[in-house]
Amino acid sequence: MKVDKRIREMPWPSPWKGTNEKICFRVNVEQPVVEGNRLLVVTFCRNRNHKDMPWAREVVGEDFRLVCCKAKGKEDAVVITEKGRGAARKRLDEVLGLWNTRAAYAHPEISEREENALCRWLGVSEKIRKGFSYNHAMPQLAQWVDGAMEAALQRERTGRGEIPDEDVGLCPEGLPEGLIDYIHRVILPEDNVLLYKNGNVRGTCFACGQKVKTTKEHKFIQGIHNRCPNCGKVVFCVREDSDCFSVDNVQPVATVQLGTDGETLFIRQWRILRPTEPQELREHTEQCLKEVARYAVRGRWAAKWQKEGKAAYYMRAWRYDMDRWTRMRNVAEVYDGSYYFFVPPTWREILSTTSLKYMDMAEYDAFECGRGRTNKNMIRFCMDWARYPAIELLWKAGYKSLVNERVTGQTTTETRNAVRWTKKRLEEIFPFPLRLLREKKPNRWDLRKVAEVKKLWELVADGTIKEQDIRIVAGCQASLEKIRDALGHATARQVVKYVNKQYAMEEERREQERREADAQNRGYFQDGMQTGITYRDYLKECKKLGLDLDDKRVLFPPDLEVAHQRTSIAIKYTTSKKKEEKYQAAVKGLERMSWKKGELLIRPAATVRELIEEGVVLSHCVGGYAERVANKETTIFLIRRKTEPDKPYYTLELCEKRIVQCRTKNNRSYESDGEVFAFVEEWMETVVQKKTGRKNRNKEVNAA
Repeated sequence: MKVDKRIREMPWPSPWKGTNEKICFRVNVEQPVVEGNRLLVVTFCRNRNHKDMPWAREVVGEDFRLVCCKAKGKEDAVVITEKGRGAARKRLDEVLGLWNTRAAYAHPEISEREENALCRWLGVSEKIRKGFSYNHAMPQLAQWVDGAMEAALQRERTGRGEIPDEDVGLCPEGLPEGLIDYIHRVILPEDNVLLYKNGNVRGTCFACGQKVKTTKEHKFIQGIHNRCPNCGKVVFCVREDSDCFSVDNVQPVATVQLGTDGETLFIRQWRILRPTEPQELREHTEQCLKEVARYAVRGRWAAKWQKEGKAAYYMRAWRYDMDRWTRMRNVAEVYDGSYYFFVPPTWREILSTTSLKYMDMAEYDAFECGRGRTNKNMIRFCMDWARYPAIELLWKAGYKSLVNERVTGQTTTETRNAVRWTKKRLEEIFPFPLRLLREKKPNRWDLRKVAEVKKLWELVADGTIKEQDIRIVAGCQASLEKIRDALGHATARQVVKYVNKQYAMEEERREQERREADAQNRGYFQDGMQTGITYRDYLKECKKLGLDLDDKRVLFPPDLEVAHQRTSIAIKYTTSKKKEEKYQAAVKGLERMSWKKGELLIRPAATVRELIEEGVVLSHCVGGYAERVANKETTIFLIRRKTEPDKPYYTLELCEKRIVQCRTKNNRSYESDGEVFAFVEEWMETVVQKKTGRKNRNKEVNAA
């Protein structure tokens, strides 16, 4: 339903705080006429003083409007909010549920005039109105909204050519041939469940079908595997009066059947009920089957109905029967999740007249996915085969792992759009040239690899790397996300070589730590490799600090851990205004000690950022001295060449007019450089050790 502009522009009431804390919300009813149709617009204003919401007295969600149309053939109801862009079909109970209430228990504030208008719209009789206590036609409104939305959805489905609800009756009612035999042959032998009684020593083993008794030393415990005292099999122990699924059920089972129209494929799903006696399950299996869901595939459309519903409360599942087959919105979600699937011997004949006639059901059933039955989903495989053209194309081309990841829901935010499932050609399915697919065999591709090559191809498109570098980057031990900030500042080969070297150093360091722990007879916990994460964080911190990543000394620090510690300290100072001000105050008086002589100059490190850059470029630890400088425990001076005043050269630490250290790249001392040594000695004599009253100490001393 498209909401008219005039409805959207209607003014919203200001946030409401009712004086009666028992009132849930205030209701305003309006009936504007749009395109000849009289609409019902109900505005729900949340009571911010409601007693059940002490944690949300100020703002709890948004107020909303319910827009209803009851013109013949146009029945519909949608919800809009003040800040929302679109209109959404939501059940009134669903929207009110955000406020911890339901229409049947709602306690609104509504004027008599507006209540009369609402009752006239809904056709509520005077007799029913007399029975109102506090909910004022809210249940009737919720019921009307549900019916209007369902009618609108049915019209839209019919317009698109989807499977109508009445076609659920095309499904045969009898059990498929061979299903009972499959249950006896496959499901029941794997039903290794032991139901035990209060006391934890007596129970019934469904693996061997016998009553058993154990000792107190080996008593049965809920959710723990144990051995059956009778048959010796490993069984799953469940207390018979608990709420565990296995108490009342064996694993569900599903299979396919051809509809009576000859073109609709139905997938039927049963819940196998667990009787009190194991023998009864084998002798009366058919009576233990309860059909709970039906899935239908016709053409490129799929539908799902359920005869049983499930609701969660207090961390438990409550099941309830429905009076009819009820259509579900989410066709991709399998009821109860895990299940067995029976592939009938005549599956080719069953599929031959449907849109799945080219699907190899037996091949997917035998597909080795590495983690057994629970990592396959035949129901979703069938439905997605019909709905998404790429499924069939990729499966037949050998990219079976990609398809299985899709149908088993193994996608993540990163990989969800890695493959274009609605396309019909390989060139359109993959977001990069097909020549890149030849780098791996089809069965070696997964969604994560596709997503990674997609990002690499985007880097090729914007000129960050070259196409021939894709294989190089793919061989990096760190993921692309962890080295992305380094690409473009050096060749891909240099970045990967550096990162892999750092990984090797970390592995060697961990091995040394493990040997030391073994020698000291203590435990050693080894978590995942951290080099990639450390490098990613280091690069981001360098960007925040404004360091030049084109400088290889910054981009590839010899000791990554130490470099990261320095940038982390600098970030703490630069993001803390108080700490930065403290540092500035500490170095303010040091400007008087700046000096120039010949080709060199010396000055204090003016900012923490400058200090950290000095340490990163020269690969020494001065970046960690920021706090000591701020506390006036020491002072740091920078020695530069006049021709390159911004390029780190030597770093000098001065404490109480005494040189603690003066070093250049890789901690090499100034004593090995005659020019720098002579410069520092003269600076000490001319500036540092002179009295503070000398006027010329900050002036340049000309060469003799």
